[in-house]
This record gives sequence, structure tokens and C-alpha cells, in this order.
Amino acid sequence: TGLSGTRLTICTNLFNFQRKSESAFFQYHVDFVPDIPNIRVRKYLLKTVEKHLGIDSCNQFDGSILFTSHRIDDKVCFHFCSCRSGEDIKISIRYTNAVPYTSPMVLQIYNLIFKKFVLREIGLQIVGRNYFNPQAGIDIRELGLKVWPGYFTSILEYDEGINLMVDICHKVLGQETVLDILYNVRKLRPRSYVEDSKRDVVGKIVLTRYNNRTYRVDDIDWRRTPMDTFPMRDGTTQMSFKEYYRTRHHIDLLDDTQPLLLSVPSRREKRAGQDGPICLIPELCIVTGISDEIKSNFHSMRELSTHTRLGPHERSGKIEQLHQQIRRSQNAMKDLANWNLSLNPNLLTIEARTLEAEQIFLGIKGSARENPKVCFSNADWSRDMRALNLLTPIRLERWAMVIPKRRFEECQNFFTKLVQAGQMMGVKIEEPEVYDLNDESNRSYIQTLEKFDRKDYQLVMCVLESEKKDKYDVIKKTLCINVPIPSQVMLMKTLRKQPGAVLSVATKVVIQVNCKVGGEGWAVSIPAMKYSMVIGIDTYHDSSKKYRSVVGIVGSTNSSFTKYHTTWAFQEKGEEVSSCLCAAIASLVKAFTTANGGNRPGRIFVYRDGVGDGQLGMVYDHELLQIQEGCKDENDPKYKPKITLFVVKKRVNNRFFAFDKNRRANPPPGTVIDTKATRPHWYDFFLISQSVNQGTVTPTHYNILHDDSGLKPDHLQRLTYKLCHLYFNWQGTVRVPAPCQYAHKVAFLIGQSLHESPSNTLANKLFYL
Repeated sequence: TGLSGTRLTICTNLFNFQRKSESAFFQYHVDFVPDIPNIRVRKYLLKTVEKHLGIDSCNQFDGSILFTSHRIDDKVCFHFCSCRSGEDIKISIRYTNAVPYTSPMVLQIYNLIFKKFVLREIGLQIVGRNYFNPQAGIDIRELGLKVWPGYFTSILEYDEGINLMVDICHKVLGQETVLDILYNVRKLRPRSYVEDSKRDVVGKIVLTRYNNRTYRVDDIDWRRTPMDTFPMRDGTTQMSFKEYYRTRHHIDLLDDTQPLLLSVPSRREKRAGQDGPICLIPELCIVTGISDEIKSNFHSMRELSTHTRLGPHERSGKIEQLHQQIRRSQNAMKDLANWNLSLNPNLLTIEARTLEAEQIFLGIKGSARENPKVCFSNADWSRDMRALNLLTPIRLERWAMVIPKRRFEECQNFFTKLVQAGQMMGVKIEEPEVYDLNDESNRSYIQTLEKFDRKDYQLVMCVLESEKKDKYDVIKKTLCINVPIPSQVMLMKTLRKQPGAVLSVATKVVIQVNCKVGGEGWAVSIPAMKYSMVIGIDTYHDSSKKYRSVVGIVGSTNSSFTKYHTTWAFQEKGEEVSSCLCAAIASLVKAFTTANGGNRPGRIFVYRDGVGDGQLGMVYDHELLQIQEGCKDENDPKYKPKITLFVVKKRVNNRFFAFDKNRRANPPPGTVIDTKATRPHWYDFFLISQSVNQGTVTPTHYNILHDDSGLKPDHLQRLTYKLCHLYFNWQGTVRVPAPCQYAHKVAFLIGQSLHESPSNTLANKLFYL
């Protein structure tokens, strides 16, 4: 744990679990003779004998292993007569051992107990992995959506013992069924009904309203309807889907001609006995999630966020409400007591630390002799950028603008604003060569851009009439692979904004362009880090190939961590990321050595993003070895840099709340949490590096898997916070260190648009910014 910073008392979304006794769980093995492969049938048969065993309210059975809160006979047997075959079924329950509280299995059992007994007891319904309250759903009629409030819960071991984590989540549902979507397609596009229906429906996650379960639609079976039959569990009776829903769920289907939806069962469903695809009725399926149309509409997303983006005071209040609901439910409290458990009524309080605010160093302006320092507030220094030079401003002399026909005047106005913004920040922007396209076809862009192969341009700026991914992809492919020149793509609607807004856009574009062509935006003070290198690693799924991912790897080449060399690799499904790391790290070390006059990095700090808790062993056992191998020098066997390997996790449900008078607020940027809420066997800490204007801030979790740097925890935490200031696409702090964000950007560009390797001539520039 670290020591530096201002002490700050905060609370977190954890409730401490208290055990009423030291008794352990008891484990039994359950056998069925003859064997019954269907887990659901096994559970049903065991349920019929629970009362005889006295475990009807305190057992957990997964199909073969039974856990109980108190001990029963060492071996008991029951006999049944099967209603299907008439044969005798024997159930044998045999005691195996007592599970100690130190066993990892205890946490799994606790989680199952809490969800199975407690959350269901207070009226919540499971959808996917979380529990929701449909009765408290909010209708957003103007968007055609419904929002169900719910809870994410997890029970894990922390420094302060076993704790229950509770966070607020929401399930967004459409108000139209899949059948409504099919009707609309048939009405609007009757000629391409089958193809367009598949495009609009397949791949969607749907909720079946009769049991609140979610499924992924994998296909549409046009040959079958609700009037078709399927075999019942006894194997002899056939029943139509229409009759099944009428008798089982009391639902009368309205359309007997609708096709059936098919969902391929998950591995868990296959283990439970589901062999073939699951058949779903479109009329009973509601599409979940947010459509692309709503996502692209700023006003719609803002309206939705008013219901889903909760502030810290409101969020913490709703978390405490769940605890109050549990305490008010006699059955829920009884279930906990049956397992010898109770919950602390208060959120866990923690002593955190707030690191000192960083000073931002910018470029020398006029007759000044030293770099000016900007002291900012609220993790944002965008207002100070216009009055000061960038750290290393670049003169943009040779560049081109490719614009749509008859848009020259609007583009000229934007160019004027670019020059104005550039002058304020020390970037000299000369007049570009303008290419006026006759049409906006992909072919026109390709033909024009390929001519630049013989031009010595620093940058190409392309202006698009509308936001079309295929056009953006064509431009980026051409200018990253065939004609490697840093590029900037702009939309006409951005150029048409009000004069004040356009100047703000132009300021951001100038900073972005300056860094793409080799300049630097700003720096922070990083003492005693000469000949140190920071590396960022992230992966992104390739949208063009189902089983391939892109690995982005970036490494700094200067002591201020403002210049980077970039490399990348493709990873097939089942292939470890470590298989491509050795060559990538060797490339980064070589680039660093070249940039530093032959001096190799003495310390290397690796920030590995995109890793879940289940992959930590793989990262430690394989990737760390590859990183060490990549650093080896055949000509100098003694060279061995000191390596620190961080795993960066953004998708966390931990939340922290500061106290502001009578309300709870977000902790300030620079808040570090490395006690109580951290894990007992990890070298880890949470860092809140960014500031948010709406909602509750999400911390970033850092787990240090390996460290031979010799630096104190204070130094590693402070270095991490400093790196969160150095992402040049945002004039403020970001959630993750800059090398992580750069690695994500290059992987995203390749995975979304390029689908093949960019030219290596761009490797020393932030062309993906």
C-alpha cells in the first residue's frame, strides 16, 4: 500500500458478510441408477425428497454434488418408479467431506445461495446473470423503450473478509416484439422480406416474456409455424407450440403462420439436456438493447441516460434500499440464517488517498525561456490550450484536402478556423492542395487518394457529406496500407456548426493532426525515468472475421512518454496473445534504442488491457515469459531490463462514494484505494483518474502481476496517474494510461476498418489517433 496523498474517507458498494458460526458446508455425492443425463430431471427428483432429509430450505444441488448447511446421514437411498418407462430409479446420497471456509468453493456456494434464496425471495427476477424488478419498469414512450431497474451482485473475498458487492444495472427492452419487426419488413420491403428479416432479427438478443429468459436469435425457420408439433418429455406425446403455450403459460397466440426463431443452446443448456436448437415464437420475444438508430441520436441517448445514469447519491441510496428490502423480508433473513450468515447493514468505509494534482507542461512561446505550466481543475485543461503553444508544434506545409463537390466555401471557412486555432497553439498551417470530387463514390475517393503515392504529403484531410462506414473504411485502408499518409476524416455537419463551436472543433483537430504528423501535445513531470519505457497492450475483435482478434502493442520512445512506436498482430481463436508478443516487444525495444542513441530501456512498465480475472494465470505464465524473451539481446546476454506488468481492468462494478456535507459525491480525480476493497492475494489498487459531469465515476482496477523495478507502491501509483494525463486526443485525464488507450485505438482501427496490417512506415506516428 502507498502512503502519499491527502487522506480521504469514502465508502464503497460492499457489505460485509458475517458468519454466525464456524460450521462449514457439508458435501454429498448424488448417484442415479440408471443414469439420468438430464440435469433438470435430476434436480426434480431430488426436490421430491428434500423434506425427508430436512434440507428443503438449505441445500444447493448442481446435478451431481449436493451441499447442505447441516449434516445428514452418511448414506441414504430412495427409490422411484419412472412414469415414462416404469423402471425403478435409485437415488444414492453419499457423504464426501466438510467444505472448509478457506476453500474457493465456498464463494461459489455463497453466490448461489444469495441469488437462489434471497434475491428471488424479495421478488426480483433473473434475466441473464442479474436480477431485475419488472414491476418498477420505466416506459420511455417517445423512444419505444422500457427500462427495468436491477442489481448486479457478487460475493468475493477482500482484504476485509468476505463481502457482498451490490451495483445498480438496467435492462433496456424494446416495446415491439420480433413479430412486429417481421410485419414492418413485410410491409415496407415485401420483395426482400426473407433476406431483410434475417438481417434485422438474426443476432439480436431477445427476452421471452413468459419466463423472462434471454436468448440469441441464430436463425429463422420459415418452414415451421406455431401449428407444428414437438415431442414432450415422455418421448411419446406430440403437442403443437400453440397448444403448449395455451396450456402451460395461458397465452393464446394470435398469428398461426408466423415462422419460428432458432437459438443454438449454450454449453450450460447442453449440459442441462438441451440437444437441438431452441424454438422461439416471434410474438412472445421482445428485443433487448438499444438500436443503432437510437445510439446515433444524441438527444435520444441523453433522454435514456436520465433513467440509467445515476449520480453517486442516488446510486448509493438504491444500493442501500436492496439491503433494507432483504432485512424487511422474514423469509430472506430466515434463508440467510439457515446458512449461518448475516449481512452488515452499512456500506464498507475506507480510508483512501488523493494524489497531488499534476502540472501540465506546454511549449515555449515567444521570448519565454522555460516551458509554461498549467495548473488545471476538474481534470480538464482544454481552456488553457488555446493561449499556449503545444509542446512540440509541427509546421504543416504539404497537405491536401479532399472535399465533396460544391463544398469549397464551407471547407474554406473551416480551414480559416484551423489556421486561427493553429496560430494560438504555435502550429503553422499552410494552404492545402484542394481536390474537389465530382461524386462521393468509393471509387472516386480511391482514384484520387492513390494519386498521392507520388506526393510528399504530411497529411490528407477528407471531408465526407454523410457518416458512412464503408466510405470511412475505404479512405483509411487506402491511406494506411496502399498510400501510407496520416489522415483526418471530417463530416460536413461538423464543419457547419456555429462559429464558436467550429473554433472549438478546430482546436481539437489541430492538436490531433499535430500529433498524427509527429508532434507532441503536452507533458507532465516524470522524474528519474530516463531510459524507461512504457508499453500498452490491448486486443479488439476483428469485425470481418468471426474467430480473429487484433492485438495492438505500443511502446514509448522518449523519457517523457509522449512519443510512441506502434506494432500489431492478428490472433486466431484459441491462440494465446503471448504467441505474438516476443517479436513485438523486440521491435519496441529496437525502436527505443534507435531513438535514444543506442541506449536500451532499463525499466519497462507494461500495461496489459483487455484481460479478465480468469485469464490472469495465462498472462503471468505465458505473456510475461514472452515479454522477457522479447527483451533479450543475443549480443549482450547480461542485458535484463526490470519489468513491471500491470493488468488494467475497466469493466469493474466497484463504486466509491465521497462524503459532501449531507450527500454522497464522486471522489476527486487522483483518488487511490489500495486497502479493504482490494483482494487479499493480489498486489492491486483502484485509481479514479477522470472526472465525470453526469452519473457515478467508474474506477480503474490495476493488478500488478510482476514487479522487479524496485519502486515503491507510491511510485507505481503516481506513474500510472501521470500516464492518464498523456492521451493527446483529450485535453484532460482519461480512465486508463495513455499507452493502453493508444493500443486500443490502433487495434480498433485495424479490427473495424483495415482488417489487414497498416504500412510500417507509419509505425512511429500516432496515425490512428
